[in-house]
Amino acid sequence: MAAPKNGFRVRAALACKIVQLDRLKFNDAVASGVYPCAPATTPGSARIFDEERLLPLYFFARLTEFGVTAATAGRIACEMATAARADSAENADRIVLVRGTQDEFWTPNVVTFPANMGKKPDKYDPQHEKKGMKYPAIGRVIFTVEFYVKHVREIIAEALAYEASILGREDDE
Repeated sequence: MAAPKNGFRVRAALACKIVQLDRLKFNDAVASGVYPCAPATTPGSARIFDEERLLPLYFFARLTEFGVTAATAGRIACEMATAARADSAENADRIVLVRGTQDEFWTPNVVTFPANMGKKPDKYDPQHEKKGMKYPAIGRVIFTVEFYVKHVREIIAEALAYEASILGREDDE
């Protein structure tokens, strides 16, 4: 995991406030194991989030608002976070989940063909069917979900800056 961009680290209560997630819903998801990418902690210690850990939490909150079960939302948000940390996603403005009839894959941005034919692809072209191209490893594409990580990172950074303006920073003394 990359170091926090601006050094902000927040406890779970503030993390939930920043991403607008009910803290009880978060605690239930962690305790039941359906949100597997929560930062580790020890009994009696606070769970600490940096900016990158807030990214999947933000999407988890939005997916559950959308009516997705916590178990599915947790899996999707954590898989998206893994895809967002990949070297190929370093400058990605979005991460795309491509679901086919047989399998799915995650890819940064929306990029053009060719994908590795016969293997699980790592790139997606939304015009693939118009070009007569297929993704045999996943079957026919039935939907895509785009996660605008650049926008959400900006939203999180703005919320952190706002909270810092209220709380102040220790190194400002």
